[in-house]
Amino acid sequence: MISESYSQNDDPCGWNFNGKANEILQEPGFGYSYDSLLTDLQRWVSNPYVYIDSAGFSVQGRTLWLLTIQDTADLILPQWRITIHARTHPVEVQSTWVTNSIIDLLLSDSLLAQELRRKCIFNIIPMYNPDGVELGYNRVNANMIDLERNWDDILQEPEAAVLKNLFESYMNSEIPVRIALNMHSSSFCERYFVFHHETGTSVSFAEDQKRFIGAIHYYWPDGIRDWNYYVSWHDGTPPYYPESWFWLNYGEQVMALTYEDMHCSAAGEFNRTAHAILNGIADYLNINTLVKDDQQNRLKEKPDAIIYPNPARGLSSLSLKLQKGNLNQTKIVLYDITGRKILSQSYDFLGAAPKVMNFKLPRLAAGIYYVQIRGEQYFKALPLYILK
Repeated sequence: MISESYSQNDDPCGWNFNGKANEILQEPGFGYSYDSLLTDLQRWVSNPYVYIDSAGFSVQGRTLWLLTIQDTADLILPQWRITIHARTHPVEVQSTWVTNSIIDLLLSDSLLAQELRRKCIFNIIPMYNPDGVELGYNRVNANMIDLERNWDDILQEPEAAVLKNLFESYMNSEIPVRIALNMHSSSFCERYFVFHHETGTSVSFAEDQKRFIGAIHYYWPDGIRDWNYYVSWHDGTPPYYPESWFWLNYGEQVMALTYEDMHCSAAGEFNRTAHAILNGIADYLNINTLVKDDQQNRLKEKPDAIIYPNPARGLSSLSLKLQKGNLNQTKIVLYDITGRKILSQSYDFLGAAPKVMNFKLPRLAAGIYYVQIRGEQYFKALPLYILK
């Protein structure tokens, strides 16, 4: 256990390397550069469960790429939103490797991934400080500012402003953030979460943290330390961290924590770490990851459907073609990415498909939307992309 008297309680990250890990320091991007991310984005974008967009830009104009992962093929509006951002400190490359492993697992065919995609929206920024990564800085951005401690500054760095605005938009949506993970790595050469003492939070939130961290620790007890390994905020709430912003503005609504991976030559098993974190999240949110026997049969018919034009621009008339199925009493509903209903329209067709439904869109901001198709014996959801 890291005691409360430890001199670095409020800043556990470090960058002490030894052994083979010294070689990483000599590689571009400490072993995972901005170009590495662009390569992975090309791989991820082909997956039907991910939408990739720009959250904003860094000091030097690099894109802060945002992945939204969600299953919309059989859409029941998600109950939970989970945000993850990594690589605040460029040298802590393990934070990216864990985060990328989480992305890969979420995009897999595992039962865990299927249920998490159905019940949650994951919003992930895998490289929060791309300038620092490309410039080879240990802990700062292009302006030589530590983004981790920039959250209470009057003049915020572009990267911190982007992330704060993103969090604010999510918190003001119908599906606010429930879990916010800030991914780092520590020279302690341990895997652990930074626990926030009740003095800086509350007694009930401290208990909630124990439950959350304990759920993850359960899936890898020899790899990820339990909640009491590292205790911070024992003197009150520091004002300058992302977790501080969540606590000071939203209190117990958001489980906002820093995760520290191993920052040393022993680092590895990132897939196992991702597996433990996602299983723990599922247990914490009481998400059943066992597929019910009747899950695939609960909807008797699922029509093939095409929406066009897609992507669309500005104010448009759209057509929705249903290829098969009984179309009596069909209803279409348009939602934005937060789950807010934009429009609803009902149709009463005679006979079977194929049929075409036409409807007009209101003026929409650029982004991703979802068109739900509901019938007596089917349910379908299609993504709709609106361009500038």
